[in-house]
Amino acid sequence: MAIWVVRGGSWRDDAERDFLESGSVGIYFGANRDIDGMNDADLRLEIERDYILHLEARHELVDGPRVRRVVSYFLNQVLKFRDDIRSGDVIVMPRKTFGGYTVAQGVTEGGYEYWGESAYRQAAGTLDGDRSPTGSYRARVVQQ
Repeated sequence: MAIWVVRGGSWRDDAERDFLESGSVGIYFGANRDIDGMNDADLRLEIERDYILHLEARHELVDGPRVRRVVSYFLNQVLKFRDDIRSGDVIVMPRKTFGGYTVAQGVTEGGYEYWGESAYRQAAGTLDGDRSPTGSYRARVVQQ
């Protein structure tokens, strides 16, 4: 058994609520496809492409050293989430909606699974497309 800290995310204010309502925790990045079985080099290229698109959309400088540093950071997070979280592991999520002074916790029922948009929306109990991520990678959690 391992203990993991998975944050609700800063990219969307309602991500934390959605995780709790769906009994899962997740991470997101721009790819809207299953990354199970994708080799590390291809995954790195996918993350790099998405990050560069993000910078360009915000009219920010695409700086090589910065891109490599951020891509390595994201890649490490995605690989740990995809490959290392197992059934029975404990998940702790700081509750940013309560100022970070409380945590939600649970035990995973399984490891990585890809949730496309429709599965995400169904689990979150919403049909509002604006709340759907472009890619979500989840570990099912039983709240304690």
